[in-house]
Amino acid sequence: MVEIRQVELDGWRELRDVRLAALLDAPTAFGSTYEDSVARSDEQWQKRLEAGPMFIAYLDGKAIGLSGGFVEEDGSYELVSMWVDPVARGKRVAEQLVNVVAAWARGLGAARLHLWVTDGNESAQRLYERLGFTYTGERQELPSNPQLTEVGMAMPLQLSEDAARP
Repeated sequence: MVEIRQVELDGWRELRDVRLAALLDAPTAFGSTYEDSVARSDEQWQKRLEAGPMFIAYLDGKAIGLSGGFVEEDGSYELVSMWVDPVARGKRVAEQLVNVVAAWARGLGAARLHLWVTDGNESAQRLYERLGFTYTGERQELPSNPQLTEVGMAMPLQLSEDAARP
């Protein structure tokens, strides 16, 4: 069974290790590079956890996925750092990682959740579409590789029935 846990401040080393594995596996899926990330100081990794929640998925005690939430300066809520280890793909781990970030954003009153996905990453785009994300029409250069483009996607966040009850 997959378990999703929020990374606590003292878990920054595990966050670092999972993020570096993600960057090695899918270098064109992220706005940062492996080289830049491996050079980050311990303090920079710790600060990342202060910027917004990060979640790690575990299967049989092994870290197999990562996602995070972030509030942009304009107040929009972002799904970031989404990755699932190739050995766990197709097992609905990504859906669980997206859902935990959506629940976090919903809990803070967000009306929608936004993300950026590399144009051409069809498997990720299909996943996000299946979960209710639609294209926003936004495009930007991938920060880690300006030759690639990212497309914006967003989904509305509905309050759960329990949250909507007075």
